[in-house]
Amino acid sequence: MIVHHASEALLRLFFAHVDHPECPWLGMADQRGANQFKDRFGEATKSGFDAGEIARVFLGGESPTDSELDMTAEEFDASVEGVDRLLWDCALRVTDDSFLYNGGKHGLTSIEVADENARFEWKQGSKQLTLHMGALGSHH
Repeated sequence: MIVHHASEALLRLFFAHVDHPECPWLGMADQRGANQFKDRFGEATKSGFDAGEIARVFLGGESPTDSELDMTAEEFDASVEGVDRLLWDCALRVTDDSFLYNGGKHGLTSIEVADENARFEWKQGSKQLTLHMGALGSHH
């Protein structure tokens, strides 16, 4: 739950700084609907996050010179790439794990499944967590 909240917060703050660099809290106040927000980062996962926007928001400019940072161009580019990966991870976590997140946030839900071999699992890389195994009956 905490990682999901942190991921969503980072994405919201990033877009607020992109949309309103002069006053990011206006960008945060402008993000009212969940669907509007999800559409926004859904677009970003299709087209990619803009490297210039990442550099401006997280590093203060589009080059080490603009940012007044003591780093090489290669280090600067590697930093932008690292933040890009972080944003992608956050966006995928919010979209791909939304069922688990909403289940925890709003209370777990059950779906009637008659198959005794049915499993509800969460997988990430080589890690696997079985949340339920077996048939699920309806609760009246």
